Amino acid sequence: MKKDLKSPETLFDFFHGKVRVARDDMTLNLDPDTVLYLAKLLTERARYIPEQHQYHTLAELHGRAAHSKPSEKIRMYRALGDHALYKMGFFSESIC
Repeated sequence: MKKDLKSPETLFDFFHGKVRVARDDMTLNLDPDTVLYLAKLLTERARYIPEQHQYHTLAELHGRAAHSKPSEKIRMYRALGDHALYKMGFFSESIC
């Protein structure tokens, strides 16, 4: 008996599908670019290696961003926003 094999999904494809399902289940009106951004964020976090990141709390990221050179501020505040999105999505009880 021959089994149908599903072609392997990339990690991004997996998260993209999950974000779309969540959007539809919650009847959210998300821009397609927002769905892609969230899928990319989840993919990056799945490959997260703690030793590469010195700042783990939102307060530490904010402090670092606030005291960064102007050329680094945007990157640092984006990292803060991404970290906050991830924390609220998976660990909302730790934010309180």
